[in-house]
Amino acid sequence: YHTQTAFMGLAPVAAAISRSEEALDTARRLAPRNPDVWLWSARNAGLFRYDWPAAEQMYRKALELAPAHPMASFFFADLLRTLGRHDEALH
Repeated sequence: YHTQTAFMGLAPVAAAISRSEEALDTARRLAPRNPDVWLWSARNAGLFRYDWPAAEQMYRKALELAPAHPMASFFFADLLRTLGRHDEALH
């Protein structure tokens, strides 16, 4: 929720991402096998911290846990496209 409100401009970015990171830290501790935890962690890393290696690692973790996860697949492909890795993104 906090990531999306920041992305859509519905809340101040710094405050929303701070709240999002706090929630995700807790979620990674409590539910490390939940692919959505890794998906939204990756979104934060890529969109707001520009830490693309961390985002890639987190998308891979989400897809390892749920190989057919449509949002993780789409957003990971978008990251790869952004990085100029078009063949990997298309795969």
